[in-house]
Amino acid sequence: MEALADTVLEKQRGYLDSRFDQLQQMGRETEEKLTSIQTELVVLSESIGTVKAEMGKIRLDVVKNVGMLATHEATLDMMQLKLADMEDRSRRCNVRITGLAKDLKGLTPYNF
Repeated sequence: MEALADTVLEKQRGYLDSRFDQLQQMGRETEEKLTSIQTELVVLSESIGTVKAEMGKIRLDVVKNVGMLATHEATLDMMQLKLADMEDRSRRCNVRITGLAKDLKGLTPYNF
C-alpha cells in the first residue's frame, strides 16, 4: 500500500513539476513582455513631451500670425481705398466738356 502511494505521489510530483516549470516559464515570458512594455511606455512618454512642447510653439506661432494677419488686412484695406481714390482722381482728368465754341472765354462759368 505504501509503495502504491509512493508511486502515485511520484507520478503526481512529475506532473506537477512539469506544470510548475511551465508556469515559471510563462512568468518569465510575462515579465519580459512587461519590461518591454514599460520601456516602450517610457519612449512614448518622452515623445508625448516633445509633441506637447512643439504644440506649444505652434500655438505661439498661430497667435503671432493672427496678429500679423490683422495688421496686413488693415494695410490691404487702406491700400485698396488709396487705389480707388487714385483711380477716381485719374478719371477726373479725363472729363471733356463738349459743345462749347473753341475761342469762347469767360471769367466765370456763367458767362458761357
